[in-house]
Amino acid sequence: MNNLERRDHVRRQLERRREVLAEWVANGMSSVPEGTRVPVSINQVRRWEDARLGISSIGSPSSCTTTHPVHGAVVREIDRLVRELAVQRAARLKRKKTGRAKRQRRFAVLESSVASAANRYAVLRAELDETKLRLRVAEQSVATFKDENTGLRTEVRTLKAELARRAASGAVIPIGMVRRDPL
Repeated sequence: MNNLERRDHVRRQLERRREVLAEWVANGMSSVPEGTRVPVSINQVRRWEDARLGISSIGSPSSCTTTHPVHGAVVREIDRLVRELAVQRAARLKRKKTGRAKRQRRFAVLESSVASAANRYAVLRAELDETKLRLRVAEQSVATFKDENTGLRTEVRTLKAELARRAASGAVIPIGMVRRDPL
């Protein structure tokens, strides 16, 4: 490659870099393809290679300076675009950090709510278990009382029948044994 071809190649490469950087500045950092490294200095711009974007490295450091007689104006424009992207990147990182902090605070609140709900559940579960136990004891007591009541009713019927039999036979019934209110 002769000097004219090299100079033309460098010019095309610098123009391509300017086009790509100008597009990113205009559309914001979100337009930068995933996994693409954004150059932050003129030296990184010179060494930048990305086949997807049609950008190859510029070998000569002297061709990529702001004072170069042929390419200086384009390099100054690229430098301005790189600085604008740096400002956008800083703002984006700040927004990300702010968003991350908000998410972390929200997560902490939700985590606290979950812990509170879990504790409340444990308390309610213990109360429910205790209530179930009391209910079982009460049901057993009711069953026992029903059995006792059935036994007492049977005994009362038996005693009434005995009393009626004695009254029918003319036997003397002591006054304390006569009840006026029926069971």
